Formats: sequence, structure tokens, C-alpha cells
Amino acid sequence: MAVGQITKAEGRLIEIEPCHGSGDPTIGAGLGCQTCVVAPSGPGPRDYLVGTERALYAFARTTCYFPGCKTPVIVFVEGEPVSNAQIAHIRGANPGSPRYDPAMTDDERRSYANLILLCEPHHEFVDRRHPDRYPPEMLAEWKAQREAEAGIDVPALAGLTDEHLVGLIEKALVSISPQRLLTVELCLGVAARGQTIILPTETAKDYFEMYAEQGPAVLVLKVRSVGGLKASVGSHDLRLVPIGDRLMGINDFPSINPPLPCAVDIGESQTWLYELRNVAALIGGLRKVRGQVTAVIGEASLGSGETIESAELPIEFLGPLPDRGSSRTWTEQAAVDQRAGNRVDGPRARAPRSNPHRSRPGSR
Repeated sequence: MAVGQITKAEGRLIEIEPCHGSGDPTIGAGLGCQTCVVAPSGPGPRDYLVGTERALYAFARTTCYFPGCKTPVIVFVEGEPVSNAQIAHIRGANPGSPRYDPAMTDDERRSYANLILLCEPHHEFVDRRHPDRYPPEMLAEWKAQREAEAGIDVPALAGLTDEHLVGLIEKALVSISPQRLLTVELCLGVAARGQTIILPTETAKDYFEMYAEQGPAVLVLKVRSVGGLKASVGSHDLRLVPIGDRLMGINDFPSINPPLPCAVDIGESQTWLYELRNVAALIGGLRKVRGQVTAVIGEASLGSGETIESAELPIEFLGPLPDRGSSRTWTEQAAVDQRAGNRVDGPRARAPRSNPHRSRPGSR
């Protein structure tokens, strides 16, 4: 076998290079030599075709393929769409990868039929932490179920050329009736005069004091229409995890928050603000009588009867905010009350219906 000759190893075309150890350019390259580099002469298992990537996002129906996961595969950052998912292989990309099948070629490994979209946490879970729990048959079933909902015949898509796949996507999207698809985002910011300043969620609490003169810290619930039909938001609330209680009917900014019901047109969004101080006081009261609260979820109820929810916002991201009528932060006040055996002052956990800050016990 001569230097520069093309051969096939494990289903992949490679070019033989001189062996750095012995000068022998034979099959020692890549098959025992620890210093030689095997240079691929063709596309690898992660060289995805444009049509393949488009198909994955088009047929994902907006969320991660992991059953029950509502993480959107596309999020909007400052109004621009950004990928929020990772491409995962049903059968592994390389030797040593989870679910690797040596009988497959790299073209088969990078094909549409062998790929799904997962959010980063579930990709970590499926491929790195617990790969033994997720055999290829299970992932293939996730793919089949998800894409069947979109009217996709998965076997018919296998082996198609990139150009043909793009054409099928365009035809499918034209033929499929418009869908009402919305996303709900829950983030943190400051209600400044004339604008809402959105802060990085994980570090927002570090900026609240810096922006205190601009306006109060707020929870921001944004409902965005990413489908082909207009939607109507009838109500919105905050659900507390894991107790399931909902904070309902809060309207701390009536001059800013859109009145309900509120239409959300195609490609547009509507935003509602909650004053974080008030939310924190309510959570403090509920923790006294209902137990630990670890996260908050934003929910929007639509006129169609559907309820759309955001990802969980960990409670620690809310930061140490002052409780009403106290110089202490609300977390400090809760600790003092717990030691003293007192109930939390301020908004009650179960207020009368006439009180705009009311909560409702809920369950999943």
C-alpha cells in the first residue's frame, strides 16, 4: 500500500501517511501507530448537510426531542433567533461514543435518520452521564414519535440527497396547515423609565443595586408566537416548584402590562412584568406554610384552552431582596421568622380574591 493511496477503514475513507515511527507507510498508520495522523479524505460523521440540519429544526416542532422536555430548540436573543439545541447521534459518531455501530458508514452516521435535537442538559444526560439507560432503539422511537406528529415518514427520508431533502422540507412546510406555536420565557430585569432592561439571568441579582435608581427589579414573562397562527393570551401566572401553587392575577404595572385578553400576532411577542419584591414576599409567605420553593415557572393560558410554560427559573437567581416593611432582605427575614416561629408579614399566602396578589394551590 503506497503513500497517498486511498483505502477504507471502519467504513471511512482515509489517506495513508508515512509512519513517523518506522517510515513504513502501510496499514500501521492509524491501526497501532501512536504518532501517525489519519487524514480523512471524505466528510466525517459530524459534517452535516445543510438540508439535514434544516430538516431537524423544521420537524422538531420547536422543542427538544427528549420526551416531556419543553426546552425550545430556537430562542430569541435581543430579537434574533439563536440555536438552543445540540445535534445528537442515535448511533454514535465515533468509536467509543455511546451506541456506536462499527457497521455503519460515516455517511449513515451523519444522515438525517440517525440524528435528533437535544437541549444541552439532556444531551449531557443521554450521552455522557447515563448512556447505558438510552439504547439506540429508544432514541429512534423518540424521533419516530416526534416526527410522526408533524406528518413525516422517517424511513422515506433516509438516504435522500441534500438538495432533495431541502425541496421536501419546503413542500412539507407549504402543505402543512398553519400551527399555533408559542414560547414562554421567564427572565429578570429592571423596569426603567421608558424601557425594560433585561439582565443576564444567572447574575442579574448582582446588578439590581446598580440599577436601583433606574427602577424596580422585575420578573419578565414574555410570550412569543413562532407559529403560523395568531394566538390570544387569556391569563398568565407564576407556578412555584415543587409545591405547585400559582401566583395569579398579579398586575404590578397596569400602565405597562398589556390588558388581558391579549392578542399575540405571528412573529410578535407580548411582555408582562412582575415586581420582584412583591413576588419574593409572596414566596416567603408560601415557604412558611407550604414548604420549600426551588424554582419559578411562567405560564400563559391561551384562548384555545392550551397552557404554555417557560423553563424553570431557580429561586436563587432572584437574589436577596428586601421584604416589605423591613430593612432585611427577604431571605434574611424568612430565616428570622423561622427562628422566631412567626408568620411572614406582608402579602398572605392565601389572600382573598379581591386582593390582586393571590395564590392558588395547584398540581401538575
